[in-house]
Amino acid sequence: MAGYPHVVGTLLPVSDLAARTVAEGSYRRLVPETHPRPDLRNAAQALNATLLDLRNRYPLTPTWWAAHLHVGA
Repeated sequence: MAGYPHVVGTLLPVSDLAARTVAEGSYRRLVPETHPRPDLRNAAQALNATLLDLRNRYPLTPTWWAAHLHVGA
């Protein structure tokens, strides 16, 4: 983590497409349309909401949503 306030990673290898989908969904939730900078106070919630959406969409494919985690304040 080396001094970063928030780190998102995976516990297992994931496909590039899954990683990109999680990153896009999380950033979309972090950056409001009216403000160009991300609100990092909600990083864990943004990741959680993204993973829940993916779990609902792909319940039989946990490689899309089960490996990601957030560490930080």
